[in-house]
Amino acid sequence: MPNLHELFGHYFEQYSKAAQTRKSNQQHIRGPLLIRQPGLVVQTGGHMRAYFGKAYIPEMVPQGVNIEDIK
Repeated sequence: MPNLHELFGHYFEQYSKAAQTRKSNQQHIRGPLLIRQPGLVVQTGGHMRAYFGKAYIPEMVPQGVNIEDIK
């Protein structure tokens, strides 16, 4: 798994809080993670040696770019 703190920079705190909220709302966390907030979208999933995910800042996606094309 990549170093998300390094990858997200100052967005890491927002990601961390959202992920923590998910953990506190559910007892058993399994399955993909989806965080969709103003200013940050993160989708992750997979398992050891088969991790996948994408993250983007909606406001920074260039006009005309389809979000589904981001990999």
